[in-house]
Amino acid sequence: ESFRPRLEHQGFRLEVELPADLPLVQGDTAALSQCVLNLLDNAMKYSRNRREVRVLAAVRADGAGAPQAVAVSVADRGIGISPRDQKSIFEKFVRIETGLVHAVKGAGLGLSLVDQIMRAHGGRIELKSAVGEGSTFTLVLPAVRGAEATRPEPQAQAAS
Repeated sequence: ESFRPRLEHQGFRLEVELPADLPLVQGDTAALSQCVLNLLDNAMKYSRNRREVRVLAAVRADGAGAPQAVAVSVADRGIGISPRDQKSIFEKFVRIETGLVHAVKGAGLGLSLVDQIMRAHGGRIELKSAVGEGSTFTLVLPAVRGAEATRPEPQAQAAS
């Protein structure tokens, strides 16, 4: 939601689908938020006329139906990434040579940082993309299991 005004100011339509019953994940809130913000920023930078961004969270379950992971996807309808470039974009200082590369500011560190943060949290980043159709980057984090998965009760604040 903190990124919505920036997207809307640039003429983007933002669709968000976040189920209320997602399992908990364990991690650094600021670092994981930065991952999502980086993906939103890239979606905005690498879109031309089709200014649509979709954020979707979902549970990935194991064969028995138990929550195994939480997947948060950021999908755009931008320029897309060719299959030969899809692995290298997660390397440091890599910027794909497209018609937009000179118009878009950046050092080529964002996706490398997202990849490192996800791996540090026991997760991963996935990419599905087609040139001219857009890209979907998905952050996959392991769900917390057992007693740790219980949401803490809100603490009543004492009046002073």
